[in-house]
Amino acid sequence: MTDEQRNELRRMSLSRSLPAGDVFRARLILMLAEGRSYAEIQQRLDTTAPAVSRWRQRFAENGIAGLMQERHGRKRKNDSAQMSPV
Repeated sequence: MTDEQRNELRRMSLSRSLPAGDVFRARLILMLAEGRSYAEIQQRLDTTAPAVSRWRQRFAENGIAGLMQERHGRKRKNDSAQMSPV
């Protein structure tokens, strides 16, 4: 992990505007970088070993971009004809 990545992850872990999942993953990776055990991370972040392993792998493969929240489901339709005036 580079100093730049570590600084960005610290910023993300303290954010109040990012989605909670992004903050969670930033904290998880920072704890791994500090040498914390899977057991400690699982307990402190209320998660599972497979989740820790999955996010560790994604960070290793794609850096911070691999941690960003995935969007599932259908995209929102912004059809102004269907929107009613308030």
